[in-house]
Amino acid sequence: MPQDDQFRYYENYLWFNQFFGDLRQLLTSIHSALKNELSYKILNRGWYYEKSNHQPSLPPYWMTGISETGFALQSFVVLDPSILEAQPAFDNELSLVFVKHAQKDKPLWINEYGLKVLRNDQITQRYDDERYISGELLNGEEKIPYHAFQVPLHIFTTGGDAQRAIQDEVIFVLREMPGWE
Repeated sequence: MPQDDQFRYYENYLWFNQFFGDLRQLLTSIHSALKNELSYKILNRGWYYEKSNHQPSLPPYWMTGISETGFALQSFVVLDPSILEAQPAFDNELSLVFVKHAQKDKPLWINEYGLKVLRNDQITQRYDDERYISGELLNGEEKIPYHAFQVPLHIFTTGGDAQRAIQDEVIFVLREMPGWE
C-alpha cells in the first residue's frame, strides 16, 4: 500500500475510534446524570449496534438500553438519519433519540420497541407535550405505552457545555414525562 494511502487509512481509523469513544463517553455521562439527578439505579445496561453480515459498514444506529423499576429506556445514537424518514415528529439528522417504554424487562428488545418508534411502524402517536411524543406500541393484541424525544447531536458538539446540554435536553425532559400505573 502506498505511504499516503496508509497514512489516510490510519487517520480515518483514529477518527472513527475517537468518534465512537466520544459517543460512549456522552452516553456514559447521560447515565451518570440519570443516576444522580433522577435516582435511576441502572440495574441493567446493554450496548447494541446493528452488524452487517454482508460487508463491513458503519451501523445506522448505536443503542444502549437500561432497565429501571417500571420502565426501560432505550437511547439511540442515530448515525444514518434516513432511519427517521417515516417519523414526522423527528428531524432527519444525526441525533440522540430516547424511547422510554413500559416493558422494564426488555431494554434491549430493539425491533419490538425503539425501532418501531424511530420508523413510525405499528405505533400510535400523539403530542401531549411539545418536547416529546407519546403513544402505544402495537404488539398484536398488546399495547405498550411509550414516550420518545429527539436531541440533535450538534447540541453536544458545538463548543457548548455538554453537561448543561444533558441537564437541559435530556434530564429535564425525562423528569417531565409521566410514568405508568
